[in-house]
Amino acid sequence: MRKPPMALALLAALAVVGPAAAQDYLGAHLDTMREHNLRQHQQRHAHDGPAAEQPGKGSRSGTMSPEAEARARAEGARIMEQHRRDLEPRYRMRVERDGQAAADAWLAREARQLGIRTGRQMREKYSGQ
Repeated sequence: MRKPPMALALLAALAVVGPAAAQDYLGAHLDTMREHNLRQHQQRHAHDGPAAEQPGKGSRSGTMSPEAEARARAEGARIMEQHRRDLEPRYRMRVERDGQAAADAWLAREARQLGIRTGRQMREKYSGQ
């Protein structure tokens, strides 16, 4: 009996591994964007100076206590996990329709926007706590 060519065996293996790899990539990318946005926010507001603490300049100081940061990270992670679940079928469809490179570019744009929006929500909710 003749063995199937190596390329055919490799193609079959990729067909099985592809969706799982896409899901792993999507989850990791969204987590990375969330962490990046939270770090950017913290660095931007780390040295707001006395103006941030003056009464009448706003109700929040722009910083978070370690407890508030932990709550913000946990809630942000839950929100980004929901986004991942929502984006996953759309990402798979785009991979099939447009190819991996186009789907990855779309995902990068979407994840960036979702990460920015989630970071802003967490900043507004938890700053000054």
